[in-house]
Amino acid sequence: MDKILTALKETLWFIPSSLLEGFGAAFILGALIRTFIPDSAVTKWMGKGVKKAVAYVVSAISGIALTICACGVIPLFTTLSRYSASIGIAYTFLYAAPAVNPMALALTYQLLGWKIATLRLLAAFFISIGLGLIIEKIFSQPKNSSKLQYDNVKIPWRKFAVFAELTLLLMFVGLSKIEVKSKFVLSALILISIQALSYTWLEAHQRNEWWKRTWGLTKRIIIPLSVGVFLIFLFKNYASEKLLSEFFGKTTWKSTFLAALLGAPLYFGTCVSIVFVKGLIDMGMATGPAVALLLSGPIVSFPTISALIHIEGWKRTLLYTVLVIVTSAVVGYIAGVWIGN
Repeated sequence: MDKILTALKETLWFIPSSLLEGFGAAFILGALIRTFIPDSAVTKWMGKGVKKAVAYVVSAISGIALTICACGVIPLFTTLSRYSASIGIAYTFLYAAPAVNPMALALTYQLLGWKIATLRLLAAFFISIGLGLIIEKIFSQPKNSSKLQYDNVKIPWRKFAVFAELTLLLMFVGLSKIEVKSKFVLSALILISIQALSYTWLEAHQRNEWWKRTWGLTKRIIIPLSVGVFLIFLFKNYASEKLLSEFFGKTTWKSTFLAALLGAPLYFGTCVSIVFVKGLIDMGMATGPAVALLLSGPIVSFPTISALIHIEGWKRTLLYTVLVIVTSAVVGYIAGVWIGN
């Protein structure tokens, strides 16, 4: 019972402190992007008629604008697999989108440091394009002359840029090492500035949509994140550090491949996986297997793979899964050698 109460106390401390330290600003930024930039404004650059080089780059970075998690990526992937410039572009999007969304990047930086955050960003970009090109080379896309449909919406770039800069400043303050009181005061001043400008520059429906999306995004992620964090702290209190250290205490090819494989039975969302990996590192997991699990975890989970088999068939799904596990293990091993334990 004491261990359960300890896990609950740790969770109640972790969630508010994470929101203050940059994670909360990521929700505001994600909602801002979703409000001002419609999905179609991004996905149109992946459709037929677009140069493949452009489509691949856009699909690898589109998660920044679309702010979707590992489970939310499937519906858009289904559309892209039918109407994108090539089948590989859809798989590039599937891999990269959850890893590069602002909330995942902010939490990775906050908990795991800038080296792993940077490595994850670069890995998501290059690995996703590599996977896409391999799958495109092996499998053909079903013939479909239709193009992605999109509305010609005028985006107020100047207003968007100002609000994005203020929100990024809020995130920077949250992630900085200044004392908590100063951090709180500066964050409050920036939030007041954002709110004042929103009343001056935005129409009521835009302003309401932005804050409604912020609250909706927060609810959608904080609730499962809180449950996941509680279970992780509970796991830390009961798990054997000796056993963990025996299998994952050093960066070896064996430990990184095993960690990459663990993503399937250990189903968790993108943000929860970051907290889980942080907990395992605190218990003695080496950097290599930790990074391998971080990269593969949300992508090769059973629910995602089951959905892919239904949509794409077992051959493409098997190839995609194998490629994800192998590349995650390789990048994990490189990270372990570069960063160290």
